[in-house]
Amino acid sequence: MRTIYIILLTLTTILSCNKKTDKSVNDSMVIDSLPTEFQHSQEAKKQIDSLNSWLYEDEVDKMGDSIYYAQLKSAENLNLDFPYENSYASLSIRNKQGKNDVIFSVTEGQIKGYVYDGGTARIRFDNEKPFNIGYVGSSDGSSEVIFLQTPNKIIDKLKKSKRMVIEVEFYNNGNKQIEFNTEGLVWKH
Repeated sequence: MRTIYIILLTLTTILSCNKKTDKSVNDSMVIDSLPTEFQHSQEAKKQIDSLNSWLYEDEVDKMGDSIYYAQLKSAENLNLDFPYENSYASLSIRNKQGKNDVIFSVTEGQIKGYVYDGGTARIRFDNEKPFNIGYVGSSDGSSEVIFLQTPNKIIDKLKKSKRMVIEVEFYNNGNKQIEFNTEGLVWKH
């Protein structure tokens, strides 16, 4: 604790000296003067920011089939009640054996209607009118994953949009609206 106090005091001193004397000191110089652990936290922040853009991956399964993925993380916490306070959402596209899937998932929480008959979500792209779309749960019964119906229609809209908002109902948390920055999707599968 004492070390953190000293580091913060040093940082405050450097910044206040910068205002009074040397205007050539910039943010990167201040970051470079910090201990390595704080520099890494700045790097970690940059990596987290990059998660707000599409990430791509491909693999070959044991049967020799190619599987392609594109994934996007939500920029904000879902703010679910205990015990799911630190939950984030992901939007994934998967192509397996020539079939596309659009998958919405959360790190923690229970999506309502994920089993049996599925449910309905609302989606809005950019400034378009919102529309309802059906979903079904995953084959393993996970309460954190749903598969959106009409995936090719959604993928076409994702390619053209900059922003998507999906509204999904969560068990004991009601409807939540989750925003994704969808700009830049490249999907040729």
